[in-house]
Amino acid sequence: MEVTRKVYGHFFKIDRSELARRASERIDILTEAELAEAEKAGNGEADEARDK
Repeated sequence: MEVTRKVYGHFFKIDRSELARRASERIDILTEAELAEAEKAGNGEADEARDK
């Protein structure tokens, strides 16, 4: 793994904190969409999801 990182590492110079922030943002968007769909269905899944 270390050899791979040394050879190819310059191809992947990214800000991991920015990547994590973007991933978290997308997860939040998906979660809200799922909750909205559950509320539309009216079957109580939204309440269960919010309690977690």
